[in-house]
Amino acid sequence: MPRLLPISNQHNKRKPKDLATKIVFGIVILISVSICTGIAIMIYQGERDPDIIIHNDTIEIRALYGLTISISDINEISLIDKSMRELGAGTRTNGYSSTGLALKGNFTSPHLGQILLFVYSTSSPTIKLTTINNPDIYISFRNNETTKELYQKLSTINNQITP
Repeated sequence: MPRLLPISNQHNKRKPKDLATKIVFGIVILISVSICTGIAIMIYQGERDPDIIIHNDTIEIRALYGLTISISDINEISLIDKSMRELGAGTRTNGYSSTGLALKGNFTSPHLGQILLFVYSTSSPTIKLTTINNPDIYISFRNNETTKELYQKLSTINNQITP
């Protein structure tokens, strides 16, 4: 005849197994939430327009793959009446292009060569910063008026550029 254990002993024997299952389940949930949060932050940062800050001797681009560039490293600032899609962004080599609309980072274009993008690909016009020793930088915002306003601010430093 099988021996019956008291209920309290059966409960104690299952407890370590139940506790281990709960711990593993908790860790899986924590990792899943962390990954989802990281992806959400990356998409948010990637899809938002860059912040451009003009200092006395530098231009700071705050965005994914952002940088600070010395005005002395800029050869020319121009406004192109085309979107980056029309210009041909090319292939992302190290950057962000989740939806294909917001493009940030390093790209290689068959027509433009190595370029650094901070653009909304379907928006025109596009600002081009031709640099001396680095890839050319392209900037555009979702709102074309914002792009034009930035170009007006950048054109005031165009006089400081010595080709």
